[in-house]
Amino acid sequence: EDIKLELTDHIASEIEVVLVEKECSFEEALKIVFEKWSPELIPSTSFWTPNNMKLPRIVLNKYKVEYKKQFVTGSIIALVVVISGAYLAKMIPNETFFGYLRTAFQAIFIIEFTAISISKYLIWKSKTTTFNSFFFQKQTGIPLLLFILFLAIGLMPMRFVFPDFKIVIGYNFMIVCYSIWPIRPLQLALQHFRYMSKLKQV
Repeated sequence: EDIKLELTDHIASEIEVVLVEKECSFEEALKIVFEKWSPELIPSTSFWTPNNMKLPRIVLNKYKVEYKKQFVTGSIIALVVVISGAYLAKMIPNETFFGYLRTAFQAIFIIEFTAISISKYLIWKSKTTTFNSFFFQKQTGIPLLLFILFLAIGLMPMRFVFPDFKIVIGYNFMIVCYSIWPIRPLQLALQHFRYMSKLKQV
């Protein structure tokens, strides 16, 4: 709905400009503007969309931007956190400290699982799709939700003692990524709720 409204505003504004500049009829201005915008409505796919999902190009471009923010930025932050934690574990082999760290991550996963579940229910109940709710739903599917639940209940706790340093990095990287990746979709879900609240006030 938000993209439809944005697109309508752009088209209406450009029709007004064409009417003034070319001094043509409304039908001619409409045709000129729609020819310009028609490529943005062609279904397209990208490496950054799941399962080769086809989307109108205008939606696809927004999706790629958000996905890169979520995946690339989240992965870099997770890698820095994990490498720092691994070296800290070597320097300060304090099991009590690591116990607190595991508990902290479990708390994060519990909060994320609760927030995602509530958001998915509210978005489903609203029955109105915005780009933000669409991205949120695609990036927080049932497999992700179940995996976060497993992490929340401690089935896959963080580990700091492994014979191989690479295993420590790889294992904990996966866990930290799943604590960071849902943050952006949750932010967009919040923006969806704000948008819906504004619509109700209009």
